[in-house]
Amino acid sequence: MIAFGETDGLRATIKAAGMPGIVTAAVLAGACLGGVTMLLQPFYVAVYVFLMTLLAPAAVAYSLMASYDSEINGRAPELFYDLSEYVRASGSMPKALKRAAAGHYGAMSDEVRRVLSEIEDEGFDLASSLRAMAGRVKNAYVTRSVTIINEALTSSPDAESVLKMVAAEGRLSRSLEAERRAGISPAITVMYLTAAVFLIVVSLCISSFVPVSRQLGALAAGGAVTPENPVDYAMPYYALSLSVTVCTGLTIGAMRDNSIFGGMKDAAVLTTAAFLVFALIVFPGVNLMGAIGL
Repeated sequence: MIAFGETDGLRATIKAAGMPGIVTAAVLAGACLGGVTMLLQPFYVAVYVFLMTLLAPAAVAYSLMASYDSEINGRAPELFYDLSEYVRASGSMPKALKRAAAGHYGAMSDEVRRVLSEIEDEGFDLASSLRAMAGRVKNAYVTRSVTIINEALTSSPDAESVLKMVAAEGRLSRSLEAERRAGISPAITVMYLTAAVFLIVVSLCISSFVPVSRQLGALAAGGAVTPENPVDYAMPYYALSLSVTVCTGLTIGAMRDNSIFGGMKDAAVLTTAAFLVFALIVFPGVNLMGAIGL
């Protein structure tokens, strides 16, 4: 079982690695695994394995990064507000940091202790330690807040008011983000339903209408009606369906998380749905219209 501190370390490590590097590694792994699968399974299975090897690890990595950022965005305003109170009580930032180091601020707790250690044990100045903290955390709110705090430390003696201001800004940003997500959730639901309807229509057309049209074409040409492998004529539609589901998932991520990486889990879910529709219905040649008595 992974301890809480180890989880924070894992999330911070993934955050430091960055999504482009993780996606590149996933593409290489997917290409290797897909190539091996092609030797043992049909081509359409190998394509699915490649896509899932790409999407699933990237989705997990982004989820860990998003949870890390969410925790930072939730706990950092608490930290800055408490620091403002400690500054008012003690009169200096180093003393305020020493009191804050004993608090519990999630992933920010270790950063506060590290900043305090750099100031007291290594002789760093406060501004440099705060900038180094922002560089390690790699969070937009923390970086913005550190810039404001450092400017205030050099130009204004009223650090308490500045800390309260950045704390209020962080809480407001978090509230606005929650409202934005709630506002776009109906649109995301519609996109999921649209993808589902698309898969249903495609499966109905291929499994029921395409075979009939091919048989009629053969009869009209005066040739014999020979059974065809559904995989042969359905493969272009399979490629189209996978493209639609992947693009839909990435679009959802861009809308919800402001990053296409956030939509990789949605793309994985929709891609799996498309694969199951084709593997269980289309490629085996199941006639959906006939199955329901039409």
